[in-house]
Parts: sequence; C-alpha cells; structure tokens
Amino acid sequence: MLLRFGVDVGTEDELRISFQISIPSQNTSDSGSSSDSNDTVIDTVDCSSIESGISLANSFVSKILNLSHCKVIVISEEIAESGLSEIVYTLTNNIDIRPDCNVIVSRSTAYDFLANSKSEIESITAKYYEIIASSSRYTGYTSNITLSDVFNGINDTFGEASAILGSITESNKQNSNLSINNDTISGETTANLGDDSKASSKIDVVGLAVFKDDKLVR
Repeated sequence: MLLRFGVDVGTEDELRISFQISIPSQNTSDSGSSSDSNDTVIDTVDCSSIESGISLANSFVSKILNLSHCKVIVISEEIAESGLSEIVYTLTNNIDIRPDCNVIVSRSTAYDFLANSKSEIESITAKYYEIIASSSRYTGYTSNITLSDVFNGINDTFGEASAILGSITESNKQNSNLSINNDTISGETTANLGDDSKASSKIDVVGLAVFKDDKLVR
C-alpha cells in the first residue's frame, strides 16, 4: 500500500520519485511489538516523468503499487520553485490517485521529509498521516489543502494556488517547550518534546507554500 509519494530533482535524470510503502505484516501490533517498529519502506527511482517513475517502481516492487491509498504528495521546494503544472496535471489525470490526498511542499528534500515522518505516539503510519492533515482544525497554523485544491488554484483566474508547508523539525535542546509565534513557518519552530532520541515527531507542518501561477514564491 502506497502511503506517500515524493518528488525531488533527480541526480541521474530529471526527477527523483520516492515511494513510501506500507509493510502490512508490521501494521498489526501484537504483545511483543513496539511503537518504534519500522512499518514502512522508502524506494526511489530517477526518471524523466512521473509515469515512467511509477512504471519503473512496479518493475522491482513485488506488488503493484496501489496509488489509491496515497495519503500525501510531498514536493521539494526546489521542484516547486520551477513550476508545479506538469506534476499536478499528471497526478490529477491518474485515475488511481484520489483528489483529496494532501499536497505538502517540503523545505527539505521530499525523500528526507518522508524518511523523518514517524511518531512515537501513533504507531500506525497511515493513521499518523491522517492526524497531520486534520491538525489544521484545532491548531490554525496550516490548512488542509488537497491535490484538487492545488489544481483549481493553478487554473483559477482570480486567485493563486497554495499548499501545506512542511519541514524537518529543528530541536532546541535548551528549550523544553514548543516555541512558535504568528510569523513562524515550518523549519523555524523549536521543539523538544521529550527524549531527543524518541521525539514525538521529527517533522512539522506550519504555514503555507504560496504560488504565483504555478511557481513557489514563499
């Protein structure tokens, strides 16, 4: 089951696609399991397009990727600055990808964001992603933005597109409380929520990525 889909600038080709795939046998907890067990694996391919990347992934993954379970699409800041139209149109035209999956622009690489997306509090990764997206209802620090929202924003003649802004959390060891104010964005929060080796979360989603036409401006 594909949980997250990441897009970075490739090193050997135009794009680097990351697939975070659930391992079903580790999603069901038993009496001997712990919350820090790794229940996902991340595979990457360098490719010229998203379609070719999916085909390449299916050639070496033991099961066909089920894109209908994709919870989040993560796009690196570098890709977003060069323009999202081709990526958004390709994903929107893929009938397997749900239009209500969330879109995050990561200030780090998409791969690093996926690799650090884990929580000691929620052991089921798929549920953790749902909690992150729904946090906008009770925090007000971001918005629940979906693929269809980004598509409509790019094509809106009266407005512009936006996406969720995410980053890897910077831990401030000298401050045991979450520090955030009105002009703080992802990557600038300082949090040390417990033991550094088992932080509650290694990523944050604070603020919005704002676009002009299809290019990231903030």
